[in-house]
Amino acid sequence: MLHVHKGYLCRVFKEETGENLMQFVINCKIDKAKEMLTGTSLKLYEISEKLGFASPQYFSSVFKRHTNLTPNEFKKQ
Repeated sequence: MLHVHKGYLCRVFKEETGENLMQFVINCKIDKAKEMLTGTSLKLYEISEKLGFASPQYFSSVFKRHTNLTPNEFKKQ
């Protein structure tokens, strides 16, 4: 779509932002998940699916790694 090689795009993104492109995408997904957990009544599997995670278990694992809370713990806060 952008007509550039994936490696080139990742390298330029890191040079410009100082952040890995995939890490940036995951951070955006976690931020959106936080919004969805507090602002909607969606189930975890629905949030996981909407954000493009492979499974609800993987979503929970990534969420906990980034926030030190499970999605359920975060929602209860």
